[in-house]
Amino acid sequence: MSDTPDMIVAPSVVRARAHDNVVRDAMSRATPVPARFGQVLATDADAADLLAQRRDSLLESLARVRDCVEMTVRILLGSQPAGAGPAPRESGSAYLRWVRERQQTRQSVADQAEFLRAALARAVEDAGVVREILWARVAPGAQSLESAHLVPRSLLARHRDVVRTAVERDHRMKVMLSGPWAPYTFCAASRE
Repeated sequence: MSDTPDMIVAPSVVRARAHDNVVRDAMSRATPVPARFGQVLATDADAADLLAQRRDSLLESLARVRDCVEMTVRILLGSQPAGAGPAPRESGSAYLRWVRERQQTRQSVADQAEFLRAALARAVEDAGVVREILWARVAPGAQSLESAHLVPRSLLARHRDVVRTAVERDHRMKVMLSGPWAPYTFCAASRE
């Protein structure tokens, strides 16, 4: 929290980095319930009132994320969309083949994503390295499957090993892990 002469904080890279530095500093000592960037209150009393109004939500969020961090897991899906180029114009049958190939590839990617989702969830849950997982929706034509994992701090290294083993070794897919982050995705209070 800092004082600002204006009631509006213009977003900038410098300010976003400063906000991130505050969150990271807080994370070095505890698991914070992250605050939205650029939220401005006129007085300290307004800040106290806001905290009082959101007390239950804040306490619920703190209990949910206590001693945890958020890890982002992206699995690169193998298939590239067929028929991604422009639709053929030479004949109706060529167009229909293009549509069918495109639908089959999208279904194949969706099936692959669902299989990987179940396999990864089973691996991290069986290993006991996540408290919770939230999955992003796989859009048609998606090239990756993304999830946020709420990971106990003490299990962070083990979580990375389990994810890499489950995805790269067991399924021969590429995985990108990023974090640890403040657990924004798991905090209802950060969306208020």
